[in-house]
Amino acid sequence: MEKYHYVYKITNLTPIDSKKYYIGVRSSIVIPEEDINYKSSSKYLKEALCTISHSNFIKEILSIWPTRKLAVAEEIRLHNEFDVARNPEYYNKSKQTSTSFDTSGVSFYQSNQVRQQAVSTRKNNNENWHSVETKIKIGDANRGEKNGMSNKPQSDEARRKIKMNNGMNLEENRIKVSKALQGHTVSEETRKKISESKTGSKYSDEFKALKKKQNAGKNNPNSKKFVFTGPNGETHFVEGNLEEFCKSFGLNKDRMSLIARGKTPLVSQTRSKMYGWKCELIPQ
Repeated sequence: MEKYHYVYKITNLTPIDSKKYYIGVRSSIVIPEEDINYKSSSKYLKEALCTISHSNFIKEILSIWPTRKLAVAEEIRLHNEFDVARNPEYYNKSKQTSTSFDTSGVSFYQSNQVRQQAVSTRKNNNENWHSVETKIKIGDANRGEKNGMSNKPQSDEARRKIKMNNGMNLEENRIKVSKALQGHTVSEETRKKISESKTGSKYSDEFKALKKKQNAGKNNPNSKKFVFTGPNGETHFVEGNLEEFCKSFGLNKDRMSLIARGKTPLVSQTRSKMYGWKCELIPQ
């Protein structure tokens, strides 16, 4: 796509202060004479355009160049010739250089009169302002059932996808952290600080009970797995929670623990419920 590079000059026909000129460079995809909507990227000239009608500004094409580099070079020459950064007749607050703008010695003070005029013009033109009545109408139009997302129930499929995505993200983060910590060792000084920070700390009974419940049975990665065979030949698979298993059959946990370790309880076989029970430990 062909581009046109040109240097232009903006003139304010009805200035409210000493400023009335601006010199800039522009690259466009339309011929410069038809590039009438573009005025400037300067915020100072834009403020003037908000304060004064656009019809009071004229745009003049000074020169057209085959490359952007040559156009910028011409802009630099004109900026230096008219000293636009310090010249009170120019909206330019800096001089173009080969790579940036030179703002040496330039004051960026803006009078309260200019600020108030710019705000007043924006309000009158209703560019970025809404009246109280308009705001109320916008609010009513997006409130309650009119809002497409208000009280909208999520389907089971949507919840499942969200849960699955969250789980995948957690797993991905866990893998990333694990890889990042591979080969990482904690210094003795850090170990000491961690130990000191935990010295004297106590967990509440509620917290202990919760952790015990969370790590019981299948939830405990280090839990042992057993196959118990009862006196009548029935088999029971036990994973970790031996105490719960003993309660369900009215058995003594300590004595069943001896059987699980391959030992015989020191009780009368005829009087004990342990009689006839066998156990096999499943290797991890």
